[in-house]
Amino acid sequence: KNWFDLFILEEDKKTIPKVFKKALDSISEISQYENPIITKSGDIRTIRWSNSLISDNAGKTDGLLCIGVDITDRIKTEQALKKSEEKFRNLFNESPVSLIEEDWSKAKKLLEGLKSDGITISREYFDNNPDLFAKCCDKVKNLNVNKATLNLFKYKNKIEYVKNSFKILNDKSLETIKDVLVAIANDEKSFIQESELLDSNGKIIQIIVQFQNINNYKNIVFSKIDITEQKESEKRLEQEIIERKKGQEKIQELLTEKEIILREVHHRIKNNMMTLKTLLKLQSRDMEIPEVTTAFQDAIGRISSMGILYDKLYQNKNYQEVSTQQYFSALIDEIYQMFSNSKPVSIEKQIEDFKLGSKIILPFGIILNELITNSMKYAFPENNNNLIQISVKKIKTNVILIYKDNGIGLSEIDTKSNKGFGLKLIELLVKQLHGNLLIENENGAKFTIEFEK
Repeated sequence: KNWFDLFILEEDKKTIPKVFKKALDSISEISQYENPIITKSGDIRTIRWSNSLISDNAGKTDGLLCIGVDITDRIKTEQALKKSEEKFRNLFNESPVSLIEEDWSKAKKLLEGLKSDGITISREYFDNNPDLFAKCCDKVKNLNVNKATLNLFKYKNKIEYVKNSFKILNDKSLETIKDVLVAIANDEKSFIQESELLDSNGKIIQIIVQFQNINNYKNIVFSKIDITEQKESEKRLEQEIIERKKGQEKIQELLTEKEIILREVHHRIKNNMMTLKTLLKLQSRDMEIPEVTTAFQDAIGRISSMGILYDKLYQNKNYQEVSTQQYFSALIDEIYQMFSNSKPVSIEKQIEDFKLGSKIILPFGIILNELITNSMKYAFPENNNNLIQISVKKIKTNVILIYKDNGIGLSEIDTKSNKGFGLKLIELLVKQLHGNLLIENENGAKFTIEFEK
């Protein structure tokens, strides 16, 4: 078998001889032709033939020299590259993000020339050399834009966009172009920055502009992400925060004003109570009937407990709550001073320090006033080792007052049928606090009062 029978595909056996005949008849010395062949192992390879005429000394064609080069792999590479290029173009055109492909290689070459002259490329340099900045911009060539770009800037087609591309620029976008030129001058392969552009109607579009360098700045793909709605939302949120802050400041002003007014009210109430207390003291001195004098002293004690509360509220920054330790310690001392001429009595105080609201601590204080007053007046007929013990504590959410003296105690008649005004008042105030009252005789009188804080 000859060469044609061994290597030429069956479908090419009729065409190949014609090619050779054409080459022999050609005036040209060299002709080229590509055709597939089948190798010994059965693989199909593509060969590129370079055909040259062979002439004798007289110039008569004597034969044909054929040199074949296997270009199978090159063809496969070209096909793969073409397929990849088509895939890239499809992705480019169908991307939902604005993509613009541009050639900045000539601008890069101009910048390299400036750098070789010792010039430092910066935004300030372009600010001082506007003509050179314009020259760099003229060197940029638009290669392609995708559909998303046309939609974003509201242009019908690529030709219309390229024709009006200078109209999409404003001062901020020109500054971004200067920064892009600086990045290219510094051989940066990527870039990202927030900027602005204008659509065909002149509306400002807030964008994030990015680029990736492909092929030494001959193919730079810019992406432009529209963040206009995001920026408007941020601006609205910022305005809402400002308005909320103003509202909070106004509320704080009103609260401060209210606090000042309440502190002034508490101060005036305290002063009025002190005035009333003084008047009652003066009036009681003129009373000759012991029962009336006692009634005046009881009233003075109750006014003192309320006066001390308002004094503590006035001094306290938190005008709604008072420290139990501060309030009750001062109240106990004040009541004791009212009986300075009476029999000597020792008072033991065990008062935990916690906060109580004014609506709770006021009736609580009046209860304590009634208990101390009753003990000082009636519990101690003798002068020996007279003792009052007062405990105020908080267990979880419950407040517990334990009051005890070592006096004569209370008779069954006192605790049941023949209650005085003081005891009736204590029961009424405990009920107001939604609490429980336990009265015991335990080497003297003992009162246990418990209520929820």
